[in-house]
Amino acid sequence: SAVSHDLRTPLARLRFGIDILSDTQDPKALEEHQQHLSADIDEMQNLVEVLLDYSKLEQSMVAVNKKPVDLIQLLNECIQHRQAQGLSIYLKTASETALVSGEKQYLKMLLNNLLVNAVEHSNGQVIVELNCLKAHCDINIHDNGAGVAQEHRQKILKPFVRGEIKSNNKGYGMGLAIADRIAQWHQGTIYIKQSPILHGALFQIQLPLTFLHP
Repeated sequence: SAVSHDLRTPLARLRFGIDILSDTQDPKALEEHQQHLSADIDEMQNLVEVLLDYSKLEQSMVAVNKKPVDLIQLLNECIQHRQAQGLSIYLKTASETALVSGEKQYLKMLLNNLLVNAVEHSNGQVIVELNCLKAHCDINIHDNGAGVAQEHRQKILKPFVRGEIKSNNKGYGMGLAIADRIAQWHQGTIYIKQSPILHGALFQIQLPLTFLHP
């Protein structure tokens, strides 16, 4: 249903634009309508590419080669990249290492998708906490935005469902869906709550820890 809606909108604009082109004689107006048609085609192409990427992700994770990954090191890499862009993101943890069994590339994608989501819906501040317990670790991503209403918390983890926090929200609603699927492939879970620290949204990723014996 969501995909059909995203396809119908540019298709309808294309049909309308083609009809206008046939009645347009002014060269300037003609060029303007052609640019609109080109933009609609680009939008449809982007949607198809998102669908293909998601399909490839599904296939590639079936036989993922899992290795020990240090979450603290990975989190620092992701956060430092965002800080280099001038964003306010900080990591709080009492642990020195947090090893999980997984594929670093996809775990990085998971963390980046959730960090991007937090930044987009924040009012300028994001805090990341890492808490290691006996058998698992919790990665808590807090933001100071409007939060996520209770009735939307499970919906926004599904493909092609956009958050309703901001009216100008762009994209196809795939970032959180991909993050959720990667978490599942690593025997993890994503929980959405209200942040007790920044009073916006709290995205909590719970992943099982890996214990290495000498």
